[in-house]
Amino acid sequence: MFDEVLLEKFTQVYEAGDKIFSEAEPGHEMYIIKTGRVKVIRTQDSEEQLLSILGPGSSFGEMALIEAKPRSATVIAIEKTEVLMVTFTDLEQVLSSKPEFLFKLVQLFCRRIRFTTSQIQNYSIKSPSARTADLLLSLIENGNFHPDDDTVIKLGVNASDISQMIGLKPKEVEAVLEKLVHDGIIAMDDAQSVSITNLSGLKSTKNLNINKDNLGPR
Repeated sequence: MFDEVLLEKFTQVYEAGDKIFSEAEPGHEMYIIKTGRVKVIRTQDSEEQLLSILGPGSSFGEMALIEAKPRSATVIAIEKTEVLMVTFTDLEQVLSSKPEFLFKLVQLFCRRIRFTTSQIQNYSIKSPSARTADLLLSLIENGNFHPDDDTVIKLGVNASDISQMIGLKPKEVEAVLEKLVHDGIIAMDDAQSVSITNLSGLKSTKNLNINKDNLGPR
């Protein structure tokens, strides 16, 4: 996407727990993740709400940059993360010299729209198992992971995060996660953070439970 000179010029490094920017701050830069992961959160009624987890290849902060409006959310590094920090002036220069970069930006925006749409559609899923699996699959796609069935995908979300994002009670989500652990589909570390260990099994869980919903009672 960028040549080596631009990569060196724009790269910023954040350690786990570092705040990249805060909600309501002026937005003068956009960011593209090279390595690592970040979480996007918003504060509502003095409580943090997790909006998304982003991984390599994902962008954030572009809307505030383009619209010249305050940040709509806070972004925090989950682990050591390298990002490309691009100002509006930098962006204009890059687009002038590398017009193909515009296509990359459009791809990033489209991925963001797909994730937002999937979050809205998620609320129409009745089954807690299917709704939870659907969110985990959306986080994988939005985080720009490219896994296969042998890949362990560390999402960095727990039951509380998931319940906030899909509108289920924490106990409902915990019950779903316990079953997914039992079935060998996910693993949870000491901090109760979710990792996907069987991607095809997760997809099957979503589809199976949605099909049960569609069949309804007999």
